[in-house]
Amino acid sequence: KVAVFARRVADANGCTNVEVVEDLLEKADIPQVDVIVSEWMGYFLIYEHMLPSVLSLRDRCLKEGGTMIPGMCTLFLAPLCDDSWWKQKVE
Repeated sequence: KVAVFARRVADANGCTNVEVVEDLLEKADIPQVDVIVSEWMGYFLIYEHMLPSVLSLRDRCLKEGGTMIPGMCTLFLAPLCDDSWWKQKVE
């Protein structure tokens, strides 16, 4: 989990003023923060529909000039034709 890793990183770097909050984004009741680290990316970056929740948390809780991690992503696409898949799934 990201929260466990985040705690380890903070501890390993001697950060004593770091609070790691592990909660559902929709339920998180936290004050304004400097950094939000979230594992919001599902398959194909948006499959699990977490992006709206992360953006809502950002708008509610991220201080002006704060950082989102990850802050960007890149999606690579390539055309593909799979006739057997198409026949099974679509026709």
